[in-house]
Amino acid sequence: MDRTQGAVEQRQGLFYWGVLRYPCTWLGVLRLLLLVMGLAVYLADTAGGWLFVLLVGAASLLDIADGYLARRMRHVSRFGAAFDFLIDQMTHTVFWLAAAGPVASLLMILEWWTGIAILRAARRGDGHWKEVLLRRGGALVRAYFARQQRNALAALGVVSHFALPAVLLLGWSGWAIWIWVPGVALYAWVTLLMWWTLRGAEKNECAN
Repeated sequence: MDRTQGAVEQRQGLFYWGVLRYPCTWLGVLRLLLLVMGLAVYLADTAGGWLFVLLVGAASLLDIADGYLARRMRHVSRFGAAFDFLIDQMTHTVFWLAAAGPVASLLMILEWWTGIAILRAARRGDGHWKEVLLRRGGALVRAYFARQQRNALAALGVVSHFALPAVLLLGWSGWAIWIWVPGVALYAWVTLLMWWTLRGAEKNECAN
């Protein structure tokens, strides 16, 4: 986020009308539409799960383009960070609950609890939440979020987090399921550490 944009956000709050001019904002809206379409397909019980997986997969892949555009065009904002994370969480929740039902509930509660901490960090304006994690997180958190998550550790967590519910939805079994379990365990542990780090950052902010 450049200084001019940061000054605008500090003056106008988390949301300001200028973010509607950003292409990355509208990519986020497209991701939401794909998620709604996927949910409609799932509830209609058509295409044997394949179309649902493809639509959710497309919404997830657009997250990469969303972040790239925001950085490339210098449209990184506190609103964008919060909006992007909310879309991620809604996508994860729909996908995991469709695949694993009550079994996925604990993971989703953890993710939403961490999401609340992220939204609080965005509202305080103490920097992009990933920057906060890189400054204050432990070795595992810093390694996971290094190089804008373009690293092997983050790739394992993110891919596993999509692949495991996908294979469950498609009815695959054996190695196709168990190969992704370690990555999901990594994702869950990092999410817990994220919550702990952001909680600590908020307590320090309040103390100051």
